[in-house]
Amino acid sequence: MKQEAKDYLKFLVVLIILNLSGPLAVFLPLPFFIYKDKFSFKSLFFLSFIPIFVLFPFLPDKLSVFASLLHYGSLVIPSLFIIYLFRFKNLSPFYRLLFPSLSILLFVVGLNYFANSILGDNIFYVMFEQFFKASNLSNDDLTYIKNVFHYAGYGLIFLSEAMFFLFNAVFFPKISGVLRDFVTYKVDVFTVVFTVFFILSVNVLWITGNLSGFILQFAATISLFLFFIFFVQGLSIYMYFLDKVFVSGFAKAVSLVLIFFYPLPVIVALAGILDFWIDFRARLKNIGGGKVV
Repeated sequence: MKQEAKDYLKFLVVLIILNLSGPLAVFLPLPFFIYKDKFSFKSLFFLSFIPIFVLFPFLPDKLSVFASLLHYGSLVIPSLFIIYLFRFKNLSPFYRLLFPSLSILLFVVGLNYFANSILGDNIFYVMFEQFFKASNLSNDDLTYIKNVFHYAGYGLIFLSEAMFFLFNAVFFPKISGVLRDFVTYKVDVFTVVFTVFFILSVNVLWITGNLSGFILQFAATISLFLFFIFFVQGLSIYMYFLDKVFVSGFAKAVSLVLIFFYPLPVIVALAGILDFWIDFRARLKNIGGGKVV
């Protein structure tokens, strides 16, 4: 019992330190992955709320509270979700990532609407306007940025948080343990059909001049969500390729980091889309004699 209490305390201390450490907060999922086999799921779930009540009351203003909650919830909720699916549901890697990714998107949208009712403004406008004002941009540039986030804010915030979550779940497989079969990730037929239908619909709306307002905002959000889904597929193909050829650990790590820099994510996502028809993994199967070398 004493050891369990010590583990609970260590877990909470690590969460609080990560929350206070600025950039290192991107590693918030790791404590959940590390302790997932030591704690029951209920314990992980209830312990995850404690840092909120410990830290957030000391933040200087409401904007800081919502900004911190946005990042905390966007990484903790999917971490709990994927641990739950890994423990209790026999799902493929695609669905193990799809549902947590959806939870990030829903949390981002829901939190913004909640914040809007309290602050009276879009939380993304306020956050990014303050950030870019510190960059000494002109008023025209700030107006442009605000317009971009008016339509694509939900999707862009989702994409950044989803990438952080993906990084923790995939790049630390021995720690996370929830996606050790990541190289078999494959988008299902329904998602491919939906994507084709969605692209056709957006083009029809654009041609007819109806792609504006809420419809444009919705289309931008779904587009970035689908981009992430197929980027993950492209990444799984690339990691499959790395498993089939001889690559040093350092070179592998560097290449995986570089893959997140533009324009490589677009190329990787395109490979993920084409994989449904081309099946890259089948073509790479015999590299190195069909064995990892």
